[in-house]
Formats: sequence, C-alpha cells, structure tokens
Amino acid sequence: MPPTIPEKCLSCPLVIEKLVSVERLHRLGDELIRLAVSSELDEMKETITAQLDESAFAPLVEDMTPDEIIDAIRSGHGQFLAFIQTRIDSVDESLTDMTKYCKGVLKLQAERDEVGSRVQYRVTVCGAPTLASVGNETSTEKAIVRRREIET
Repeated sequence: MPPTIPEKCLSCPLVIEKLVSVERLHRLGDELIRLAVSSELDEMKETITAQLDESAFAPLVEDMTPDEIIDAIRSGHGQFLAFIQTRIDSVDESLTDMTKYCKGVLKLQAERDEVGSRVQYRVTVCGAPTLASVGNETSTEKAIVRRREIET
C-alpha cells in the first residue's frame, strides 16, 4: 500500500522525485501487462524470432520454436513485473521513513541585484531528519529553485 504523504511534505523535491519514479514504474508495469496479454507479441513472433536468431541471443533460442520464445518473453515479463513491484515497495518504504519525523520542507528566499534588474530566489529543500543524519556537512540533493525578476 502506498504511503500517505503528510501535507507538509507534498512540496518536497525529494518526495516529488520519488512519487514521479513510482508513477513511471506503475506505467511501465501497466504497459508490460498490456503487451503480455495482447496479441501483439503473437503477431510479431516471426519478426522477434528472426531478430533473436541474428543477435547475441541466438544460442539461447536456437532450439526454441517461435511460440516457445513468445512464452519465454511473457514469463520474463512476469519476473520483470515482480522486480518493478519490489522497486515500488522500496521507494514507498523510503518515503515512509523520510517523512515519518520530518517537520516539513525548508524554504529559503534571497534577493540579488543583477545587471539591470533585481532577482528574487526562492529555494525549497527537503527537511527530513534522515538526510541530516547522514553525517555529511555538504551534500548534493534535489531542490526546487524559483527565480523571478522583481521591480525596483
């Protein structure tokens, strides 16, 4: 079951990145299921077999019929779907851990004179205590940066 993201963490760049990652994995899984149950693989079996025969995979499929090759591809889809679900579960667990004790994102703002204008910078970074406990004084991590020119 996907984690419930606290309201205070919804604008967090790391949470957003992880949620996008999970959405992509779900879409990939849906597409694999669609392909596995559709007739597309059956319609393409001769082409797929010919391409495999001319590839580095030829020794693996030389004794297989086109139908056996398609069955193996479908079986591989199932294994890959299980792998995708493992990744989704891992990201969900990481989101739960990350947001569990978080007090919310940190929002920083500064203004600076640029050539001929003044620019306002707003930065949003993750405030999760799990990041602070890494022990590094400096880290490279996701941030949301908004720049806008302000009238002087």
